[in-house]
Amino acid sequence: MENPEFRRPYQRKDENVEKKIEQSSYLHPYIRNIDDLIAWGITKLGGEYDDNTGGLQNVELSKRMIQVCVADAIEKYTKYASFDIQDILVSLDGYDPKTGLDLSRYNIADIHDISFRRDTLLYGFGNDLFFGTGAMLQSYAGAGVFPFFNNVGTTNGSWVGLHNLHEQLEMINRMTGSCPQYRYFKSTKRLVITPPPRLRPGNPDNVILITCEVEPPPEELYGNEYVKRLFLALLKIQLGIVRKKFGSVQLPGGGTIDTEIGQEGKEEFDKAMEELRSSESFGNIAILGE
Repeated sequence: MENPEFRRPYQRKDENVEKKIEQSSYLHPYIRNIDDLIAWGITKLGGEYDDNTGGLQNVELSKRMIQVCVADAIEKYTKYASFDIQDILVSLDGYDPKTGLDLSRYNIADIHDISFRRDTLLYGFGNDLFFGTGAMLQSYAGAGVFPFFNNVGTTNGSWVGLHNLHEQLEMINRMTGSCPQYRYFKSTKRLVITPPPRLRPGNPDNVILITCEVEPPPEELYGNEYVKRLFLALLKIQLGIVRKKFGSVQLPGGGTIDTEIGQEGKEEFDKAMEELRSSESFGNIAILGE
């Protein structure tokens, strides 16, 4: 069972729409494929790219070198960047107690939280803890458990009563396994839940709601600002490496080949990575205070 509203990132509604360079924007970049990205990088280096044949002109790099730079840029970006958070409803029928649940079809980069239907015997009448907790809180508020404005004239409204409520909810979670531990292994794309979920064959409640980040396909990353910056920096580094081979060769009329572009690329790469970690990654946040 899968949430019908969830559209896998590989599905694009405007896949065949041609974008002109002068119409490019942050949300709709004209770069839509690897050829567009390579042409952009070669142009920024002052070279020429034949759109018809895909050939490179006036460039000291082979196409293979350039493709490797593209791959390195995308790999770096997807390793450190965070992506839009999505909610995916997934069936648990295929859960294996030993290896967990295979989530490879969703291309999940990171899981923030999981939620699933709890023990229906806890509250009875088909209710579960997901809905029952709200009912319990409302009931306690009406009884004056909460301090200050929630105390409706009774004598039991205090912080102690609120603390007891939290302890009761924690005990319920432990007794019913309603808040299990989970681990997501990115290398195998499998989710392991401890303790394993109790499944009843054919029961529609055998589902799990996963709040996660889904890695976009390369087609949606080629036009990304940081991917372009990393790619161009890597091109300059690679160009510097190539030119170093001929650093001692005298040019006609005197002088030698300039290899400083490699160092320029290294500085640009380091700056782009620093900004990537600080502005594009949700996990790289530090809170300092007393």
